[in-house]
Amino acid sequence: MVRRLVIEDLRLIRMVHDLDADIDNGILAFTVSKIADSLEDYERNVWVYDGKSLRQVTRGNSDFSPRIFSGRGLVFLSRRGLGKDKPGVEVWYLPFDGGEAVKIAHVSGGVNDLRIVGNTMYFISNVGPVQEDVKFVDDWPPLWFNGRGGFIHTFRSQLFSMDLSGSIRQVTSGDFNVVAYDVEPGGKRVAVA
Repeated sequence: MVRRLVIEDLRLIRMVHDLDADIDNGILAFTVSKIADSLEDYERNVWVYDGKSLRQVTRGNSDFSPRIFSGRGLVFLSRRGLGKDKPGVEVWYLPFDGGEAVKIAHVSGGVNDLRIVGNTMYFISNVGPVQEDVKFVDDWPPLWFNGRGGFIHTFRSQLFSMDLSGSIRQVTSGDFNVVAYDVEPGGKRVAVA
């Protein structure tokens, strides 16, 4: 018998996104998102398929954008432990050989377009002066609200690199926004747009 959909049925929908494949090792990592039981937020966790089994590898309910790191583990983004008003995202590492996920760094400007080249992570993040009267709105796209009726965006998007120790280096700087980039396989040169 067919029944009508009700709003609570939205909790049953799963969305698969942020796929990353390691062809050489036969591993696929991705994010599975669903609407939380409260119907007021999303739960996002990282899953891995190794050609034989499918398994959920994080349970933080705010983990996303997994990237396979040199066949040894996963780097993923998370907002676990961050309050609603705290901007940014945390970068975590989960080894494939067992063990717990370890936080590498907190990036207050957020992380966009995370990529791994060799043993280095690259990403675009916002930089600029922090304004005390600005509130971060955790929606997509990320917004900053000054509480006086206006949305502001005084940040610039720049390219950064980071290693597994959490050492972050700003690759570009200037009065422009990096909206796209590519890194040559050896990591010696980057192109930005």
